[in-house]
Amino acid sequence: MTVNDSDILNNNMLHIYHNKIFRKFDKYFKNNCYDLYGNESILSVMTDWNPAEIIGLKPKQLALSLYKEIITDFIAMLSRKECGYKNLTNHPLLISLINRPYIDTRISFSSLIPVNLNDELSNKLCNYYLSKLKNNPDLHDKVEFNICFTCNTINLTKKLSILKEYEFSNDEINEINNELVILTNNIVNPQMKRIEKEYDRLKKLEIYRNKILCDNSDKFDTDKIFELTQILKKYGTLPFSNLARFAFIGKSILLSFVEENILSTERYNEFMETIHTVSKDMSKDIYLYSIEKISKDIFLSKYGHLRPGTYDITSLRYDEDFDKYFSKEYIDNLKITKFENENKEFVLTEDERCKINIQLKKSHFSENVNADNILEFIKKSTESREYSKFIFSKTLSEILKIIKDLLNIYDISEENGSNIDFKIFNEIYSELKLLPIKDILLDNIHYNKNNYKINCKLNLPQLIVDPTEIFEFEYINTKPTFITSKKIQTNIISIDPNSVNVEGLKDKIVCVCNADPGWEWLFSRDIAGLITCYGGMNSHMAIRCQELSLPAVIGCGPEKFNQYNKSKVIEIDCNLELVRIIIVE
Repeated sequence: MTVNDSDILNNNMLHIYHNKIFRKFDKYFKNNCYDLYGNESILSVMTDWNPAEIIGLKPKQLALSLYKEIITDFIAMLSRKECGYKNLTNHPLLISLINRPYIDTRISFSSLIPVNLNDELSNKLCNYYLSKLKNNPDLHDKVEFNICFTCNTINLTKKLSILKEYEFSNDEINEINNELVILTNNIVNPQMKRIEKEYDRLKKLEIYRNKILCDNSDKFDTDKIFELTQILKKYGTLPFSNLARFAFIGKSILLSFVEENILSTERYNEFMETIHTVSKDMSKDIYLYSIEKISKDIFLSKYGHLRPGTYDITSLRYDEDFDKYFSKEYIDNLKITKFENENKEFVLTEDERCKINIQLKKSHFSENVNADNILEFIKKSTESREYSKFIFSKTLSEILKIIKDLLNIYDISEENGSNIDFKIFNEIYSELKLLPIKDILLDNIHYNKNNYKINCKLNLPQLIVDPTEIFEFEYINTKPTFITSKKIQTNIISIDPNSVNVEGLKDKIVCVCNADPGWEWLFSRDIAGLITCYGGMNSHMAIRCQELSLPAVIGCGPEKFNQYNKSKVIEIDCNLELVRIIIVE
């Protein structure tokens, strides 16, 4: 059975809600839209934009609705269109079942098909993706690298050959190959300057955000919230989405070098360690602050907007509780350490360069794409994705700050405010409401708090393949991503995202359910390793750990995560991809 006993909601009521979800998904499952490919829907909490990792399985309404507003309702699909895939902008990628966020994989898969692939072949390809996910549910957090064909690589032809087993003709396979070659060349060709164009958008976001925040007119807070949201979508989350797509393509190409034995795993790790992102910058700057080379104000001007839980209004920003994230004891310890943050370089051997150039030409990459500039693209796209995430989170954080100020005016707590549906601010901006704003907000809070109580008492599967799984299911045995080839054994410490304990982390393996850019402070604590419940190979935490050569187990799934969480000492062997519980708590 999939219910928890509760004195708030009895089992009969929960059964009613399960039935409501069943009927909703049963209808949704069979729905066939005129411009949507595939014959059925599969819902996942970890595919594509991975809501489980970013906002959690049971988010409050403000976090959920804000995530939908600025990314999954429209921007994610607009990004796919700009990158050369099908136009699915009239389909929201994320749906919620009584506040439980799910990605519709049929929409996700449809949006990852090259735009010029004919409809009949597109439908056939989408059905193949859905079938493979249905038969391999453990891949639902790894569809980019293990299910979908989203870009050209040096072994694309070899990978596409599996389609012959699913009644794809040689002509159909060649057509898919050709379209992916065209799409990829339009992105990685250095003459296209795709990354530079996205940086231009991010610069506009900075300019417009400062202009709105510095506006001293009698503008209402709801006006500022609306304006900031619009520029965030156009100049923040859209370029971030595009850069994230470029980074996925770059990572796929890089992995193909390893798969074809041009680069060894060790060389792959060496390359990833040269990635330079905000994590290294922040570690350096907090050290400089500790030795009084920069002021706290300068440090917070860069990083003060960050918070664990980027979409969570109840989570304090760095500039709201600096001493919590960077305690005096921690700062004092930094003073007596020697900071090392060398900029590593990765240089191809002549043999590696020659082999890559031969394979790039053989695989029909643009003639001006070579071994050196493709590696530069891979490095820059990965760094740019992390930078753009950092930049767009500034505006997002300011939106939450203004909402918090508004709540204070009406004497509404942040905890209650976390239950507001973000869409209500758009309605207040665009419509003349007869009720006072406080009453509108309180009514909205009351409705969403009830939904949240229901959500907290419902157990639903990570992946819904069949509507009957609403009532009975088994947890998926998720295969995690192991970072580095290192082996460590030490004490484990668990961090609850809702009440962050920042002390005693040095030389410990840290266990955190899900994490986003607001967890940057974690990497300045000399932790020995990291375990997360949710996340994939290209997730925020995976990139950070790869960059810092930090042993990690990313996305181990709820069942294993709970086991590790209850342990005292754990051994992580990244080379063998094993986690051993040495001492149980």
